[in-house]
Amino acid sequence: MTRRPDPLARFRVKIHNDNGHRYAFTQVPTTNEKTGKKVYRILHWGKVDENLRFTPGDRYMLGF
Repeated sequence: MTRRPDPLARFRVKIHNDNGHRYAFTQVPTTNEKTGKKVYRILHWGKVDENLRFTPGDRYMLGF
């Protein structure tokens, strides 16, 4: 049984398809210092297979 998403959570995990591979990622809002505009930085956390099983990547394992 999966955990229900927390409506108060700051980040949402999304799935990104690239070259036949699926990745779990979050978009972290940052501010560009030169222009002052909000920019979203994409962080890939690992791979996701067809059955939505998550395989953690290096960023997830190292805790970034």
